Amino acid sequence: MKNTRGMVLIVVINLLVCAAGNSLSGELAEVVVTGSRVPVGFSSTTRDVTVIVKEDIEKSQLSSVPELLSFIAGLDVQNRGNFGVQSDITVRGSTFQQVLVLIDGVRVNDSQTAHHNMDIPLDVGDIQRIEILHGHSSAVYGADAFGGVINIITKDSDKKEADMNIGWGQRGSLDGSLHFSNKWDKFGQRFSCSRRKSNGFRYGTEYDIMNISGISTLELDEMKFRLSLGLVDKRFGAYDFYTPGLNYPSRETTRTRFINLQMTGKVNNILIKPKVYWRRHYDNYILDRNNPDSYNAEHVTYQYGGELSAQFDSIAAGFDVSGTAINSLKLGGHNRSRYAVFTEYSKTIAAKYDFNTGLRFDHYSGWGWNISPSIGFGWCLDKNLKLRFSSGKAFRVPSYIELYNPSPMNTGNPALSPEEAISFEAGLDYDAGTDLLFKLSVFDRIEYNLIDWVGLTSEGPWVARNIGEINRYGIESSIRKKWKALTASVKYSWNGSSTQLSHFSKYSLRYPQHQLCITLSSVIFRDITGTCRTVYKQRLEEKGYLLVHLLLAREVNNIEFFIKADNILDTEYEEVTGVPCPGRWLMAGMKLKVGSFSN
Repeated sequence: MKNTRGMVLIVVINLLVCAAGNSLSGELAEVVVTGSRVPVGFSSTTRDVTVIVKEDIEKSQLSSVPELLSFIAGLDVQNRGNFGVQSDITVRGSTFQQVLVLIDGVRVNDSQTAHHNMDIPLDVGDIQRIEILHGHSSAVYGADAFGGVINIITKDSDKKEADMNIGWGQRGSLDGSLHFSNKWDKFGQRFSCSRRKSNGFRYGTEYDIMNISGISTLELDEMKFRLSLGLVDKRFGAYDFYTPGLNYPSRETTRTRFINLQMTGKVNNILIKPKVYWRRHYDNYILDRNNPDSYNAEHVTYQYGGELSAQFDSIAAGFDVSGTAINSLKLGGHNRSRYAVFTEYSKTIAAKYDFNTGLRFDHYSGWGWNISPSIGFGWCLDKNLKLRFSSGKAFRVPSYIELYNPSPMNTGNPALSPEEAISFEAGLDYDAGTDLLFKLSVFDRIEYNLIDWVGLTSEGPWVARNIGEINRYGIESSIRKKWKALTASVKYSWNGSSTQLSHFSKYSLRYPQHQLCITLSSVIFRDITGTCRTVYKQRLEEKGYLLVHLLLAREVNNIEFFIKADNILDTEYEEVTGVPCPGRWLMAGMKLKVGSFSN
């Protein structure tokens, strides 16, 4: 009942504010896409948004999205294997199914299982920035935006540039990529390809990953068209990845194809943004490579849809229609459709008060309507200090694995209902530019109809169920300080929960209770730059572990040479129970950069 009253209050406030509409005044600043459909400046957001910028991505010498996300407060990257081969992402103590992943605002969550959400069809060299929206976001993006949203913004083809990267390391590891971009008058083209491979750090953990992507742009008067094409092929050993402790030398192959066509244009001062997209994901899982006929699961999922949004002054509104389908030897053939309408209002008042509210209606075949409201306030106490508060509702529909999986160890349940949550967040931001940035957030999320795999013992067998209500809460903080040649950042998060579950839960209670990330970067000798990243993580009722990563880099003319050591302390640890992670791993390489060239 308390959840219903909270949702009704948020809906009523939304409707009143949208009716008031344009009577308020204010100006727009630089765009932040993730937190709102109405473009607002980063300093005007009413939510906790973390941005990983292009410069930090390029300096990191990291080669996968999961690696880039490993140093963000409140995010838990649960790796199977190494270097992002197979990773689950959680935010604010959520399950990995409760995080929405976007590429340029288009959802790429896999409807079979969120284990495939990080099959990202692009190379890290294609990324302009990554925006992480912490907390409830269904009012903006619909289902799955439960614990948070990860929006990967790709680079445009507006510059003449090229670069090539090559790296070699232990265990037969090779990491190479090539990126090219050029612009001819109103047409631009970007092309990228990369390949990563290794023999693995133990038997059954080898991998071979190939990415190819292209981005084409065309500018016509006040309209801009953007076509993105991408594919990623992965072949990797999955030794006990999903059957911990049973010693199965599994092998998995996944192939992802992605197409996204977007247009941005103005009609009578109204900004319109239509888009259409299509994603195909193939997954072949062999339980025992030495006896492939004993269990061989093959799945193909499709996601497709279109969206039209319009923005005038401080109001945005639109609708989207989409569908998913699966053809599977184990799960059978299924499909579902969704259509949604949404509206949002965002304004800065008197250069001091920020206000945002949104309302979204989603209809899923099989489950009917779901209403997602949100509201947020911000108060600038002075030019550097800001208080903020937000609240909203989020929901998630079950995956096809949760609904239909026939395995006796993990049995699906076609009677599952969508899970829902009411979230509250309060925060304090102090921003003094590049010299000092401090952020503090506290949150509380009441989840009901929560979906998880439950069993009578901690080793299963598991059955998918709506397990009831969980109250999650926590603190996230970060501080970044720069002194001449030294930049330091410290990020800490704490998560807690209260629940009364009568069965063992497979995922919902395995979150990091304490997580500390420290990054130090400085010029240490002449023009040699050193970076040290330290992560301490302690999960609920588990022993904590410490990881230290080092990077040395030097740029000579247009060539940057680097040496890096991951897990230099050779720590033994597991991020998924029963699945060991790699020990110390050394790599060296170089990057050739061509800033511009002539046609």
